[in-house]
Amino acid sequence: MKGVAVINLLRDRRGLTLVELVVALALLGTVLGVGYLFFDYGYRSFVVGELRSNLQRDVRTAAGVITRELRPAHAVIISNDTVPRSDLLAAGYNYLILEPVASGRYRIKRIDSTGETVFKTEGVITALEFEGRDRLLLFRIAGTDGEQSYEIKSQVLLLNTSVAAAPGCTLAYAKTPRL
Repeated sequence: MKGVAVINLLRDRRGLTLVELVVALALLGTVLGVGYLFFDYGYRSFVVGELRSNLQRDVRTAAGVITRELRPAHAVIISNDTVPRSDLLAAGYNYLILEPVASGRYRIKRIDSTGETVFKTEGVITALEFEGRDRLLLFRIAGTDGEQSYEIKSQVLLLNTSVAAAPGCTLAYAKTPRL
């Protein structure tokens, strides 16, 4: 008997009623809405994580360049110059300097003694500060990207020179001995 009822249902050509169609569409809409919420949450989490990762990468890269370049330096000058001094470039000094890219945002630019830009960070840096303490160079790099912020405070032991205690945001340094 059950087999006959199923066959009769399949042969019934009346289709779906409007109420059945509306209920099916409401259920489908609910399932799709919940699925979209999960997708949107995952996408937003990914974007925030990517911004944070890129910001940390840029600040850490800049800190690594500062450490690698300055540890073997033979002369270090801290200043607040906004452009490299031509007399220091002519004397073989390299520069680490802030370059403005937007209101309150900078990129760290490394300029070698020929005046060529060798290294640049992305424009996420908001602060770069140097301070000397005899053979130690202390520095702080801060950056923001969107709502994310990140800061590194570190120090470099200068192997071949000492530095004056004056604070500043620009650094000139020589990699070869100065007379």
